[in-house]
Amino acid sequence: MRIKSAMGLLVAAISIGAMLSCVSSSSGGATGTGFVWIATEGDQQVRAFNINSSSGSVSQVGSARATGVSPVALALTPDGKSLFLANSSDGTVTSYAVASDGSLGTGTSTQTSTPCTLPPPPCPGAPPPPSCGALPVALAIDPAGKFLFVASQGTFDLCDSAGSSSSGIISTYAISGTGLTFSSALETESVSDLTGTGPSAVIASPTGNFLYVANQFSNTVASFAYDPSSGALSPLNTYLAGTNPSALAFSRCAGITQATAVCPAADGDNLFVANSGSDNVSVFSACIQTSTCPAADGRLVQVATSPFAAGLSPSSLFVDPVVNFVYAVNSKGNNLTQFRLSSATGVLTPLTPAAVNTGQNPFGGGITSDGTHVVVSNNNGSSMSVFSVGPGGKLSPASTPSVALPGQPSAILVR
Repeated sequence: MRIKSAMGLLVAAISIGAMLSCVSSSSGGATGTGFVWIATEGDQQVRAFNINSSSGSVSQVGSARATGVSPVALALTPDGKSLFLANSSDGTVTSYAVASDGSLGTGTSTQTSTPCTLPPPPCPGAPPPPSCGALPVALAIDPAGKFLFVASQGTFDLCDSAGSSSSGIISTYAISGTGLTFSSALETESVSDLTGTGPSAVIASPTGNFLYVANQFSNTVASFAYDPSSGALSPLNTYLAGTNPSALAFSRCAGITQATAVCPAADGDNLFVANSGSDNVSVFSACIQTSTCPAADGRLVQVATSPFAAGLSPSSLFVDPVVNFVYAVNSKGNNLTQFRLSSATGVLTPLTPAAVNTGQNPFGGGITSDGTHVVVSNNNGSSMSVFSVGPGGKLSPASTPSVALPGQPSAILVR
């Protein structure tokens, strides 16, 4: 049996479309509030912060709340009222109610590690499988807020010729407020996959019923369709990415079916993949709607000039919601790469400068829903770095450039 560690698989899970802030329409002119939630593994707590969109000042709101063991990923429902946190070491998801100021209620936990009843059965002579859904490392919520998808690396799956085992499970839970009810689970491996897929990130398409999973051990991105009533998954295809893909994000106008002030039309429905092992970002065009693709079948087509160079070990991605800029957090480079996106071609072009410095060992980051401020969590630095978004998407230290944290931050979500 092969046990896989979730350490270092930090995923800043992004819930599409959540807009908690009262903001104006563009970067540099907002007068509202941004929200940040950060889980710290050193003291097993999660905290909520507000960011003043005009001044950039940061303040904690409410009390720190207990997490499970080794919190690694956060997801927020589209209505902004429920926050979910995956805890890898104890195999749980903790649920929190979110108040209007972003503060959190006391958490309740759901066990993701349950007796494994998924086919195929264990190999003859092998011990019974201990669990499915162990080591949850990534979360995603569908645009309707009905389902929570949990990617788990697990501890048991198929037996290979050497008698070892590995795992990759995507579990679906129905959401009711902060309550979760198990719906179904699907293995991401095939009989020929002897090393395990190693799911490390998961994201739901902003339109259409598609789910995408980054697999760090097989260097792939897998696509699935999910039933809009039950959330049950059906495998579609698998696509080669870079080495050790670790994070996923959609372009800001992906899935747009109705014009908005900041998205007059859909872009290329681009899916970005951060490849931590090859230090680059792959870009795919996703067929999630017929307005930009002949058939909305979920297939991916890699952009011709992809992948694009990032820094050392990009561990997370986030996208400016107002203009076409994309940012990659480089965990071993102690910096953040900033790109301009061509919505017509999906090409990423580095800004000048190409990168800005963060704290030590940044693992995750995000941008406020008004596009005015970026926040990056620094695991070894026990801090978060705060940046203002200037003209042309370029980042500079905010008025509160760094906020100390009492434990090593291991998951972050920004709105």
